[in-house]
Amino acid sequence: MDIDTFNIAICDDDKELHNEIIGLCNSFFIGKKVNYKIYSYFSGEEIIKETERHY
Repeated sequence: MDIDTFNIAICDDDKELHNEIIGLCNSFFIGKKVNYKIYSYFSGEEIIKETERHY
């Protein structure tokens, strides 16, 4: 199985922690030959609504 892009969803209502997790993800992927996309959510309801829109 070949993966073109890693899709990462971050869900946290604490904006500071949310941004810290984004920074950790960016640090992890820097220098690796991997494409990634981070999706930010601040509630579980946001994820559900987004998922329902696409499926």
